[in-house]
Amino acid sequence: MKSLADTLTQILKASGVNTKEYEFKTITTNFKPFLEQAKNQNADSYVFLGYSETAKAMKQARELGILARFYAGSFLLDPSFRAEAKDALEGTFFVYFGSEEGNESQAKNFLKSFKQSYRRLPVIQWTTMQAYDAANILIASIKTAYSVEGNLEDNLREALLQVENYPGVSGNLTMQKNGSIKGIKPALYIYKNKKIIKATAPNNAVE
Repeated sequence: MKSLADTLTQILKASGVNTKEYEFKTITTNFKPFLEQAKNQNADSYVFLGYSETAKAMKQARELGILARFYAGSFLLDPSFRAEAKDALEGTFFVYFGSEEGNESQAKNFLKSFKQSYRRLPVIQWTTMQAYDAANILIASIKTAYSVEGNLEDNLREALLQVENYPGVSGNLTMQKNGSIKGIKPALYIYKNKKIIKATAPNNAVE
């Protein structure tokens, strides 16, 4: 989350947006000192990067009368998170990735199989879909590594780096030289009336 916050700060500053980061520990329960500082500086939006603890932060922000726009991650879809944050989630924009953003037909078949196996859908689709793709890519790469002569570790590394346009449930995936995957394209959503709605732009939400 720290890396994400730093990257976001760099992007915003490059666009001429003033930002301020407030770091906290996972055991933090009182966020009001940070929130009051931001409120006194007339912050017009708040980005919450963390996990279950940020539900308290969002709730406390609304209790302080902060009406600014909230941004967060898909962790807000966790039922326990929603139970803690309650009405503070209303209108929050968040990055999300589901079957519609991936290879839709393959993703829907995968989710159907997942539900048959576990009698429920994943709480957060994108982590499950990506884990499935990662496992399949790794298994295929291990088979490739064993099929050629040489050092197994080097062969595996090379096989992973050769992954290109892999038709995963998350999208057509290509391994980059830095070891990260491209081809996953999350979208902006809004949490409204206890529903997840895709937002084509911050002020133009559609179901």
